[in-house]
Amino acid sequence: MAFVVITAIGVSGLPAAANASQGSTTTTVTPALTSVTAADWNAGMIISDADFYDYRALTESDIQTFLNTKGARCVNGVMPCLRSYVTPTPATVAEQGLCNAMPATSASTAAQIIARVAAACRISPKTILAMIQKESAIVTTTNPTASMYRTTAGFGCPDFKACDTAYYGFFNQIYRMARQFQLYTLRPTSYGIQAGRDNAILYHPNTACGSSKVFVKNQATANLYIYTPFQPNAASLANLGGTGDSCSAYGNRNFWVLFNSWWTPTPPPPVTPAPSVGFSPRGDLTVSAAPTGDITATGWAIDESDITATVTVTLTINGKTITSKPANGPFAPLAFYGVPGDHGFTISAKATSTGANEVCVIGTNIGSGADATIGCRSISVTLPKGDPIGTVTAAATSAGVMTASGWAAYPGSPSDVVTVKVTDNGALVATVSANSAAPTGSVSGNHGYAASWTVKDNGAHTVCGFVVNPSGGADTALGCAKADVVVPGSPQGAIRAVTQDSVGWVIVTGWSFDPSDYAAAVAVTVTMNGQIVASATASQPFTDLAYYGVPGNHGFLTGFLPNTGGAATICASAVNVGPGANQSLGCTTVTMSAPGSPIGAQVSAVRDATGRVVVSGWAWDQNVPYSPLTVMVTVDGVPVGFGLARTPYPALAFYGIPGDHGYRQPVTVTSGTHSVCTFAFNQGPGENRLLGCTVV
Repeated sequence: MAFVVITAIGVSGLPAAANASQGSTTTTVTPALTSVTAADWNAGMIISDADFYDYRALTESDIQTFLNTKGARCVNGVMPCLRSYVTPTPATVAEQGLCNAMPATSASTAAQIIARVAAACRISPKTILAMIQKESAIVTTTNPTASMYRTTAGFGCPDFKACDTAYYGFFNQIYRMARQFQLYTLRPTSYGIQAGRDNAILYHPNTACGSSKVFVKNQATANLYIYTPFQPNAASLANLGGTGDSCSAYGNRNFWVLFNSWWTPTPPPPVTPAPSVGFSPRGDLTVSAAPTGDITATGWAIDESDITATVTVTLTINGKTITSKPANGPFAPLAFYGVPGDHGFTISAKATSTGANEVCVIGTNIGSGADATIGCRSISVTLPKGDPIGTVTAAATSAGVMTASGWAAYPGSPSDVVTVKVTDNGALVATVSANSAAPTGSVSGNHGYAASWTVKDNGAHTVCGFVVNPSGGADTALGCAKADVVVPGSPQGAIRAVTQDSVGWVIVTGWSFDPSDYAAAVAVTVTMNGQIVASATASQPFTDLAYYGVPGNHGFLTGFLPNTGGAATICASAVNVGPGANQSLGCTTVTMSAPGSPIGAQVSAVRDATGRVVVSGWAWDQNVPYSPLTVMVTVDGVPVGFGLARTPYPALAFYGIPGDHGYRQPVTVTSGTHSVCTFAFNQGPGENRLLGCTVV
């Protein structure tokens, strides 16, 4: 692979050299140096693990903005500028410990490709951008070439040999490079350059140029050296913006310059000579796994910048940060070597997947060194299958089609495909496999499902999902979702009013028509508290509908005598005529009196000269039309007076009510504001009734 870049091309006024690449087809561009100097170079820590693996460092939008800015001077020609590049991408498969699967696309921008590969392979998009710039100069070039897109990341381009055509293509190069970095991380002891030890690293492919020992402090730096196995010599570092001598290599130098100049500027060099590199944390790691799927990491960590201080260690599993804790537990073997204090740690966490899990512990630096990987170990784990989990959503279209969707999986067995049963208002409507790419859930892999069916009933539908038990036992409920449906062609309408007359009849009015047949008179049923109490035909005039162009008479009026009083829910439904289904016209809650209950009114309640409140009005019961009713007066809810409604009340004669049914009841009250009410006691069928209240 072209894992060394020998040529530097200067920009922004920096010197440039002819292509002196030792068989490599790649070139690099070094940006104007405004943030680093040779004194800042640390061969053992080119980049921190945190920066290298931070796949959330830039969003797709951030990457596009970055390409627009860095490639602002680029002119689209035979090949487009990177900011404008669009290409189809193939599907990739998930590989344990390397990269997650990615679906094929018909057209993806360069920014989308970088963002998706970064997320799938858990490599920082900043790392990817700096790498492709140092390998092909494609980010800032003003005149892109086909070769830049063929070998963008230098993957499969050995020094002194032609590039392997199997790895040609922008997407292929980005994906293969990111995957390779995770392969190095997954198998840290399988390569000649390893973190946590001294490594002899060459200055140039020509071995006569020599090498020097470098203590590689972290895995990210080891990854860079494995990919490009050369370090800059003094001549290369002396001219960060250009070339050095015949023994100079530039790949890792240029990556470091680009990354720090673009995103992580270091402070200006101090006036005094730079101090030597300090101690970074070090230690040891042992990893074990339990049948429950729990991983336990044990070991020790110290920082010789302050041997008595406690190092904070961070546990990662498969590249994901799990937790941090202080390494302050007992670890007896350290005392044998004269290390004071407690520096042991034990951290337990659930494995993130079945199979190989890469477990790493990172020590947080205390002194003048840097964060360092204490160790990484790969361990095979079989997670308990557990109960299936997932989601259910439901939505209805105007065509009367209901769709249920969601995801379902076993958290401990992501490779299993579960079967989902879908019910609508308790009836089974579909059985599907949860193996689609969308929607996504908290379990890795394709576990989405969807089912659609035509609904025959209007109104609220409760849609539920169940994971089928493959052993024949009880299915597992995923949950339920609700959606309202209107089947095309169903009647329309509404309740206009619900009233009760003095006799006790409840009158329900409204309108309804069926768009399938405007000439038809729709049948309407009325229910009280769910029981049918009346019916009607919507064939009476209802002038409001003419305004909306609805022809014919479609009003309805019907009534019933309730058998009880109090609050009741009155609903109306229209019976479908043609295509469609019966439709609710709505409901309303009313307070009713039972038939035969008294009628009347508290007409007034006023204070007299003595301070008393005189309450007057009338009350009559059709069950005893000539008999006076007993009335009760309350003040603030407390009964304070009783009397008979037997005084003349001439206004009642107009309504055909015989006899004298007026009342006048004085009551004593204290000073202040009070609520005064009158109740009439029922005679015969019916119930007592409130005649009214007045605040005095």
